[in-house]
Amino acid sequence: MRFMRVTAILMLLAVAAPVVPADPPTSTKSDPPTSSKSGTPQKPEYPKEVGGKTLEKWIDLMDNSPDPAVRDMAVKAICFFDPEITTKAAGPALLRRMEDRDSGIRVNVLLAIGSMGGVHSDYVPKALELLQKHIAGDPQSVVRYHAIVCLGRFDQDARRYMGVLTEKTEGIHDVGSYEIRRASVIALARIGAAGKGEAVGKNGKVEEVDYGVDMKAVRELLALCDLRTGITTADPCAEIRLLAVRGVGSMGIPKTGAADWQTIIDGLKYALPDKKESIVIAAHVGLFRHLSALEQFREEAKDPDKKEKDPKKDKKDLDKGKDPEKEKAEKERAEKERLEKLAFYKELEKVKETGKSETHLVEIVKFTTNKDPLVRQEALNALASLGRGALPRITDILALTTDSELSIRIGAIFALGALGEDAKKVLPELEKMRDKLKDDKGEEQLTKGVLTYCIDHITGKDKVEKTEAMKAEERKMLVVLELERLRDALDDKKEEDKSLKAALTASIDHIKDRVEKKDPARPDDKKPK
Repeated sequence: MRFMRVTAILMLLAVAAPVVPADPPTSTKSDPPTSSKSGTPQKPEYPKEVGGKTLEKWIDLMDNSPDPAVRDMAVKAICFFDPEITTKAAGPALLRRMEDRDSGIRVNVLLAIGSMGGVHSDYVPKALELLQKHIAGDPQSVVRYHAIVCLGRFDQDARRYMGVLTEKTEGIHDVGSYEIRRASVIALARIGAAGKGEAVGKNGKVEEVDYGVDMKAVRELLALCDLRTGITTADPCAEIRLLAVRGVGSMGIPKTGAADWQTIIDGLKYALPDKKESIVIAAHVGLFRHLSALEQFREEAKDPDKKEKDPKKDKKDLDKGKDPEKEKAEKERAEKERLEKLAFYKELEKVKETGKSETHLVEIVKFTTNKDPLVRQEALNALASLGRGALPRITDILALTTDSELSIRIGAIFALGALGEDAKKVLPELEKMRDKLKDDKGEEQLTKGVLTYCIDHITGKDKVEKTEAMKAEERKMLVVLELERLRDALDDKKEEDKSLKAALTASIDHIKDRVEKKDPARPDDKKPK
């Protein structure tokens, strides 16, 4: 036990140790990642060899070794090289190993793809085909699970293949494994969400595609949390119902017809009778987001042609003169967008009475006074996720800063700080709270630090750019606080604790001395350009 404590302290001291210029490297090993003098992070330097072998040698072993242990080791080893080079050079071999006869190697290939951030764009189509194949028919459930996780990481680019997640006995309907159903729900929500992706265009070139919300994915997820009487599609696992509701609420706002809007709003309402509070809160969050958007669109529909004009821009364009062909194309595009917008507004009129978004905000707030701290935390997280949408209930978030649970108090302060200038209304209360706290008590010290950080964010003080030296001082003071906490927990009556306490005190004084005196051996960095 003492060894473990000493090891932890040495690690902290290593973080706080002054930086001493090192001699030029004499080996071929890569240096650790560094930052440029301007403070801009530089690309990490990856090793040229791992275990005495180059990337090319490991790829060859992965592809050709008859020993499964060697092939497995090679799959793991290539992850240490530069992923930009590895995903291209090792791509074909990795895809072949996805069909390795050894299930352990198939799993580690899927993990390797995840750790390297995917596969090279040249191999995406083939990778997606293989993932679909494994999800649908691999005899090992652990391989199917990791294939599903991997498929989800391709986001919208995997839309062509997401149908495998909703087959009758696979993916979200795999009765043999709740973990497979869970992974499938997460993947389905990611793949079906609105966003940008890439696809091969008619000219054969890869083009950026603006994906809308996939309603097939939405309907499949809503079915998993439908608790209407007589409906049997709801998943028996509360965690999966929760992920399904959250998924629908975070997939984005549909830009399609009234029927899709109605499906989402009604589907989220069907989840409200759930006995699990976190699911009810998530349903209210989803309803608030969609109804807020609907209310905004309906407000815009009252004056669809309203737009802010910039006279300076108009004069500048007039002075420069425009290409008649380009001007004509711009007018046609603008007119097309206007007609599409009018048609969209007209379509939204068909959405039936759905209630007001504010109602759901009020319902979320009610959970902030629940007896269960986990439910209060869930309600706080929900309010924080709404950003400026939660401003009408900012005083309810402020009330949580006096909660009996430290994690909720800290979370509430961060939620207010995240609002930035919009939280100036409660700034006096936050400042009073900070001034009452003491610097020499653990919880109070932590709360005071968080309050100071968030107050600075609300007032804009944190926008002042810090030098690398300033950031280093902050890191060292955090280490000092942690070392002091460890020292104060030691028992003076025990001989081993007594000597350890003395060593800690000496180290703390040393670090403080360097911070306060700014030892010339560690000069400050220049201001970033």
